[in-house]
Order: sequence, then C-alpha cells, then structure tokens
Amino acid sequence: KEKEQLRKEKEQLRTEKEQLREEKLILLRKSQPSVVGSSSSASISLAPNLRDFEVGEIVPPMDVPPPSMEANRPMFIDDQWLNDAIERISSEYSIEDTPTYRVSPLAFVRCSRGGKTRALNEIAPLLKKRLGAAVIFVSFNDYSQISKWEKADPIAALCRRIAFEARLDRSAQFNSFSNANVTAYHIIEWLKETNCILLIDVLNVLLSGATNCDLFGEFLKNTFLKKSNRYFAFSSHVVGTTTQLSTYMDSFNNRSVYICELPLVHHVVDAATIFRWEDLTVMEMIYYGLIPALIYEAHLSKTTNNSGYLPFERRDAAITLCETTGLVTNESVVELLSSFITGDKRSIPPPLHELMNTGKHGLLRWIPFHMMEALICFSERLNKELKMIVKSIVSLFHKFVDDQHLSGKAWESLFVITLLIRLVTRSFDPVFLPLLSDSDYSLSFNNCLNCEIPFEKIKDIPTLLENMKTPQRYPHAAVYYPPNSVFNMYDVLIVVYERRGHRDLYGYSLKEGIKIPKIICNDNFKLRVLVRGQPAINNSKLRMWTMPSEKQHEAFFGVSGRHWTP
Repeated sequence: KEKEQLRKEKEQLRTEKEQLREEKLILLRKSQPSVVGSSSSASISLAPNLRDFEVGEIVPPMDVPPPSMEANRPMFIDDQWLNDAIERISSEYSIEDTPTYRVSPLAFVRCSRGGKTRALNEIAPLLKKRLGAAVIFVSFNDYSQISKWEKADPIAALCRRIAFEARLDRSAQFNSFSNANVTAYHIIEWLKETNCILLIDVLNVLLSGATNCDLFGEFLKNTFLKKSNRYFAFSSHVVGTTTQLSTYMDSFNNRSVYICELPLVHHVVDAATIFRWEDLTVMEMIYYGLIPALIYEAHLSKTTNNSGYLPFERRDAAITLCETTGLVTNESVVELLSSFITGDKRSIPPPLHELMNTGKHGLLRWIPFHMMEALICFSERLNKELKMIVKSIVSLFHKFVDDQHLSGKAWESLFVITLLIRLVTRSFDPVFLPLLSDSDYSLSFNNCLNCEIPFEKIKDIPTLLENMKTPQRYPHAAVYYPPNSVFNMYDVLIVVYERRGHRDLYGYSLKEGIKIPKIICNDNFKLRVLVRGQPAINNSKLRMWTMPSEKQHEAFFGVSGRHWTP
C-alpha cells in the first residue's frame, strides 16, 4: 500500500509539472518575444528592434516549396536508403502519442560536409508527394545562420525561419526576416490543422549555448510530434543533440530520438563513376570515412587545387579547442583510442564529436581524414611510450592510404593498427589477443633490440629473439611487424613478457583470401592466428592454426575498423 501511495504521489507530481510546462508554453505562444526579455543582459543588448510580422507575408503551409538542390552534384543517396527513410518517417507521422507509446523524431548525425543537408533535401519532395502533407525545410546554416541574440529565444529563431521558407516574395533574402517578430502563436495559427512535416538542418547550431531549451522542446513536441499527421526530423553535427532534445521534450517519459544512419559508399567502381574520380582507390575511400559527400569534396579539392572544399577549419578548430581546454592528456588519448573499438561517445572529447560519423544506436565511427590529424597533434603532449605508439598508428595508416596497388600490405597495416590500439587501451580480445585483462602492459613497436643490426635487416625469428633486450618493466608486450614478409609463416609477431624470465610468443599470418597454410606449425608459439580477408562463418582450428570466424573478425576490428576490412 505504501509503494502504491508513493507511486501515485510521483505520478501526481509529474502531472503537475507537465501542466506547469504547458501553461508556460501557452503564455509564450500569446506573447511577444518575452523570452528575450528574461535572458541575460548581454543577449538583450545584442537583440535588434524587432519589426511587426503579419501572416499575410507568407503563403499557406501547403504552398511552401521544397528546398532547392545544387545543380550538377552527383547522387549521394541511393534509392533503397531513401525508401527506408521515407518508410520510417511515414509510419511515425501517422501515429499519435498514447500513454504507452511516445512518437520518436528522426535524426541524421554526421560530420561537417557529410551529406546531412543533401539527405533532407532529397527526402522533402518525396515526403510531400507520398503523404500529401506540407513539408517545411529550415536551416540554421549558410544563408540563415543563427545570431547570438537568438539563442535566448530558440522558439522564435525557429519560427522566424519557418516564416522565411514560406515567404510570399520568393526573391526576398533572409535578412528581410532576420528581425521579424515571429512567435509560436503565429506559426500555430498559420498551421491550424494542416498535415505537416518539419525538417530542421543542423539543429545543434541552435541548441548549443541556447537558453529556454525546455520550452523549445515542448513547442516542437506539441506542435510537430504528438498529433497524428505531424512529424519532424533534423540533422546535427554531433550525436549529443539527440540526448539533449530527448530531455527537453520529455524529462520524465524518456522520449527517444531515432538515429537514421546516413549511407556509405562500399564499392570503389561505383564511387569512381559517380564522382568522376577515375583513379580513386578503396584506401582513399576509407580515409574519408566511406562518406559520399566527403569523397566528392576531396575530389573537387584535388582537381581544382582548392582546399576550401574540405572542412579543414572546422577540424583545426576542434583540435585546438581540445588542446587549449585541458582535454589532451595521456589518459584522455588512451580513452580516445578505445573509441575505435567501442564507438562510445563518452570516450571522445566533446569537440571531436563533430569530426565523427554516427552509426546505429549512436555509436561513433572514426573518419581517418580527421582523426589522424587529431592524433598527430595530440602526440606532442604525451609521454614517450604513448607518443611512440600514437605516431606509429598514424604512420601505419598513412602507409595504408598511400598503397595504390591494393596489395596485402595495406590490409596488414590495418590489422597492426587495431592490434596496437587494443594493446595500449587494454582492450584484449579472447580470440586474437588473449592477454591478462588486469595487467598493465608496457608496450614497444619494432623496437627493444640489443644488437646494432637494424630491425629491417633481421630475416628470421630466431635471430630476432636472440637479439631482444630485456624490457625495463613488466609485464611487457613487444610488437614486431617487419617491413617485408621475412619471418617464416608469420607476418606479425608479439613477444609477451608476463614476468621476468617468462616469454610467450604470439604469431599472426595475414591472408587476403581464404587460403590456409599447408605447413603444420611445430614451433613453441603460445598462439598462432590465421587472419583471412574472407573468413569462414564458423571458427575452427587446423594444423595448429586458430582461424577466427567472420563475426570474431568484426568484433576484433571494432566499431570503426570492421567497415574497412576486405
């Protein structure tokens, strides 16, 4: 009885708070931009004198035209992806909120120049044709960038752009609406009962540093989500916008935001044709994260000798912000490296979120074009051992990208990169790297030799082992990846010292296809792993070789790497 009484009291408190939010929103709808008046004095001083706005300045919702697309740009979005996105939006659009179901808005999340705006532009006319609804596209980028004073009243900032997109005079520029006093009341009265879908481009630009966001979330939810035949979708540079908006809309009911993964390019022949990049390689595609728009911009930059197409400034600004705000430490860089495996946004410094690709369930994937630059900049602030490993990872990836002949050496580099990341982050793998999970291994790469012979001159494993020097501390893992395949049977070798005087050998043979070595291993290696470009569905063991399955390969390469393997 006490638990039931407590539950009822909590429910009553929740109801009262929701009613209070509704009352505040009603007052806001009927007011002039009173939120601006309650903001900081700095925002007030920046705000212009707002002109009166009349609904007669705009066309009816159904007459708002779809967004225009840049001419002569190639197709970034395939038909199957478009159909899936339209189907998802259509199903949610037709549903209304119930006590047991909360309608989820749709989000497209990816880095700058990642194709988010193009996706919204492609979807808009198709939605209008299929659903017969008003489809309104607004942007907080480019021609209608947000002003600082608008951050105090995000509802008015959104309504102002809705009115601009519905302007009667199509030749008018945004500056003719930038100081218009368009309120929530205007938009609600203008929409009336019209079936409508709102598409918002780069919503994160509006919400970053804004105030009164709870009222903004309430306005979006009540006007464009809770009713049937109303819906909204948005794009963002960062995945955190989805969590923010979910909280603003329903702090109690945990209304989720559905992240729709934007398409990637997987076939180099198709990409070379679409982007007119005849000598495009798979490695270059991976370097740009397999992102169609970024690959296209890279080609424009290359053919026009104009670096302005690629988002260097945004990347450099994010890296500098990390460096100047104390976000670059040994510990934070190890966490950042672990995100290659896990995709966990909590492991990535917030300024770098907008340099990532976002997949299903909000997992973040590396875009090497951005991340290699971040790592090489951060390496100068690290201790000697970690600096060496980070620079080796960057060097290996550049070798991977520069391989123009699609040789097996390129894919070997990707394996060694993943191996180093797993060792330095202690993300050991039960199949590929079954080390002690509670051990803090020191680490070396192509080093730790006593002799004067350069590493590249050593031709066999016995010579290597004879000339290894004792590690300075234990446990230690020494990784060896010879520049040419000179070790019999093995391409990569790890020598593991769990304690002084105890040494285990781990060998890896890397094959592009499905071949299995015919030689039976009779050496004293603790583990021998055959890493194949075309692994079998099931794991197996043959001639002393451990042969992981396809799923085990995917798990080893992690959230980012699994998309880059043969």
